[in-house]
Amino acid sequence: MSLLKNDFFDLSSVSKSALDRRIDISDEYTVNEISIVSSRSERLFPTDFEISKEETENFRVLARHTKLEMSLRNITSHRKYVGPAIVFCKKIIFKLVGVILKDTLIAQEIFNRHTIKILARQSSNKRE
Repeated sequence: MSLLKNDFFDLSSVSKSALDRRIDISDEYTVNEISIVSSRSERLFPTDFEISKEETENFRVLARHTKLEMSLRNITSHRKYVGPAIVFCKKIIFKLVGVILKDTLIAQEIFNRHTIKILARQSSNKRE
């Protein structure tokens, strides 16, 4: 499971912690540091990467649905006397299932992200 957790790093949190460490040293940047950063040529996408508006919207929808959460919906009961006990039991069971499925949900999120990357690459290669 540690391999999955290593793959699951959030780029923004890694960047933020690196920046925080750097600011702890000094909150002023040297000319050398600025030139190193400005000379980097890493790109998020290749320069020839193009997709249509429809495909862009499809990828946005996919990206919004990559995050999986076990959200506790409003559980109610119409029964006057045993209803509160039933609701309580359902909430406990739902939380236990969430704990049991946590690793599976993380693995599914990783799978979803990789699938979106592959689809984006395939979409880009289709134009070439």
